[in-house]
Amino acid sequence: MQQLKFGKIKNYKDDRGFGFIFSECKFIHYVIMGSKEVFFHIKQAKQFESVLKTTTLQEDLCFWFTTEITPKGEAVKQMWSKLSEIPQDIREGNADFINQVAENIKLYEVAKAEKHAREAVLQEALRKARETRDSELNALIVAARSQGFSTSGQLSAWIRANKLWTKYPTLTGDLTMHDGEESWSFGAAIDPQYYKLVCQALDLHNARSSARAGAFRSYASMGS
Repeated sequence: MQQLKFGKIKNYKDDRGFGFIFSECKFIHYVIMGSKEVFFHIKQAKQFESVLKTTTLQEDLCFWFTTEITPKGEAVKQMWSKLSEIPQDIREGNADFINQVAENIKLYEVAKAEKHAREAVLQEALRKARETRDSELNALIVAARSQGFSTSGQLSAWIRANKLWTKYPTLTGDLTMHDGEESWSFGAAIDPQYYKLVCQALDLHNARSSARAGAFRSYASMGS
C-alpha cells in the first residue's frame, strides 16, 4: 500500500523547477503549520505549475501526494489537488487518514471564514471612522477659517468656549502634555496627528513652547 500524505507547499523555485512541500501538517484554527520538508520536482507537479508560480508564502497551497526514496532522499512521487483525482486503490488504503484530514480541513475552512468575516467588519469600521474623521476635519477647517484666527491658541480657546468637541468628537479629546518631568491634561485638544494639518490649512502660528504632546484619547472613543 502506498502511504498517502497531505501537505502545504513551503516554496517553489520557478527558475530551477523544484520546491519543497511539508509532509506533516498541523491545523491550528485558521493556520496550517508544516514540518518535515519533502523535495518535489516540477515534472511531478507540471499541471500545477501556474498556481505554484503565483502563490505567495502567505497562502496555504496544499496537495495530496505520495513519496518515494531516491538516491538523494525522500521525494514526491505523485501529487493531486483534489481527493477525487487520487487512484481508488490509494484512497481505499488510506481511508482513515483521508477522513482525519478531511475533518481538519472542514474546521480550518470554518475558522478561516470566520477570520475573514472579522477582518471585513474591522475594515468597514475603519473605513467609516476615516470618513467621519475626514468629514470632521474639513468641517472644522471651514468653520475656523471664518473666525480669522492667527494663532493655534485662539483656535483651541474657540473650541473650548463653544463646546465644539460635541461637533468634532473624533478630532478632539483629552491630550496629555509633557514638559520635562511635568505632565498635565489638556481638554478639548485636537488630535496631534491632525493638529498640524489644521494649523497649516488655517496658516496659524504656534506659541513657542518646549512642551510636547503625549497620549491622546478622542471624545468619540470615550463614548463608545
